[in-house]
Amino acid sequence: ADDSGNSMFALLRRQQDLEKVKNCAVCYEECSFIQDPVPPQQADMDLIMVLDGSREMQADEYVGAKQLLGSVVEQLAVSPQPRRPGNQARVAVIQQSETQTAKVEFNLQTYQNHDLMKTHLMQKMQQQSGTSILGQTLDFTLNEVLLKAGQARKRRALLTVVATQTAYRDRAKLHYISQKAKCEGVAMFVVAVGDRYNQTQVEELAGLPVHQHLIHVSQLKAEEQGYVQRFFRVFLSVLNSKMGTERVSSSFSKTNVQPADRPRRLYHRVTCGFTPNHPGSLHSHGEGTTEIFVAPQQLS
Repeated sequence: ADDSGNSMFALLRRQQDLEKVKNCAVCYEECSFIQDPVPPQQADMDLIMVLDGSREMQADEYVGAKQLLGSVVEQLAVSPQPRRPGNQARVAVIQQSETQTAKVEFNLQTYQNHDLMKTHLMQKMQQQSGTSILGQTLDFTLNEVLLKAGQARKRRALLTVVATQTAYRDRAKLHYISQKAKCEGVAMFVVAVGDRYNQTQVEELAGLPVHQHLIHVSQLKAEEQGYVQRFFRVFLSVLNSKMGTERVSSSFSKTNVQPADRPRRLYHRVTCGFTPNHPGSLHSHGEGTTEIFVAPQQLS
């Protein structure tokens, strides 16, 4: 899953050696014994980051979330020509607003490098407050920003930072848009902050398996930001790899494995459509597909 192309060789003579491998290669913690700087991540992708700017999000959490988004764009090889066809990443940031319309901080074609994006995040973006209406925000993000983007990249991903549960009137919208995004082939990743969010809502929003698409942190302080950034880098690496684009029809059974000489990764293809008389519902036949990566341990 690591996109660096490097390998790690370790002699497991002591328990500490095993801990070093676990912390560095498995748990995405800092690898102090690796000195090489990490290069910008290449990704043929449109990435939209959605930030919960509601009043329930505490000031220090909001600052931490901005810093996290800044570290995410900093690690990407951003397209210098986002208005033209290409195979490098484009990034947009959407913030929940006090009104029904989400606030577009910048769209996929606004900035040509990550320095400008980071400057906007840290110096221009202000918390909007208001009640959480995450479903409405994501509906706008998906339909008005991501799906209407010209010169679309090969893959699409949505990173959402959530600190509270959405308003009661918005729950049905959040449930619907969570399904629609997946059926449009958008890879979903959720960062849940603190303890005021709704577990069911964030798990429903995240992709499957949940433990690979959802991460919880307490306050988004510097150490937690670094962990999330490294976790998300691996997520993008897998998504952007050739393995992440292979389509393998599966009935979600243990027998549908790939040949032994290929990595043991399974995909469950879900086909979704919209019932004409009920636009807020999804059924299992129609247009649009989404693929669910299933780790081997999930099937054993």
